[in-house]
Amino acid sequence: RNNTDDPILPCKAGSMKIAYLSKKPIVVMSVINTDKVVKNFILKRTHVYIRICEVIPYEDYKDLDSQTLALKVENILKENVIDLKDKYN
Repeated sequence: RNNTDDPILPCKAGSMKIAYLSKKPIVVMSVINTDKVVKNFILKRTHVYIRICEVIPYEDYKDLDSQTLALKVENILKENVIDLKDKYN
């Protein structure tokens, strides 16, 4: 859903509601090079990299509101995606 040059768009607070309802850990992960799959689909192999950035247990986020949690996840992703882009591009 990202059609801009920014590596990460703002996380939506509503997407955190499922985690609150399920009371399960949140696994923050980033996927790199998926944009190149469409360009290389038939012509050549494309390496896609998945990185588990952090696991946030329910006990750590149960007292946070959804907007604060969304900002926390966004910051974790920003830190890790920039590192991955530099490493694999």
